Amino acid sequence: MIIFTKIFAILLALTVITKTFYDYKKKREILSTFAFWTIAWVLIVYVALKPTLFYNLLSSMANENIGIGTFVGVAFIFLFYITYRVYIKANRLERQIKDIVMRIGIKDIED
Repeated sequence: MIIFTKIFAILLALTVITKTFYDYKKKREILSTFAFWTIAWVLIVYVALKPTLFYNLLSSMANENIGIGTFVGVAFIFLFYITYRVYIKANRLERQIKDIVMRIGIKDIED
């Protein structure tokens, strides 16, 4: 299961970093957004590759040995990916709405 978690994290990280880099190159994202998501996913991959760090954190919080740490790790990675997708979608919609409002405003000024 730990191998699955590592592969899952690496694949999602590569997907997100590649997509974010592509959006940055196409001027759909700014540098700070690209840097944030790249750093965040590098940290997630680090935690996936070094799960003892995550297990130590969970066991210190619960004061016992936790057997579902791998499941929690996969869930955390998946939820972070969903958060990324929602953020990107909301950001694009916000820019599209802003563009539409500006076009309508310019059209009203010209008329």
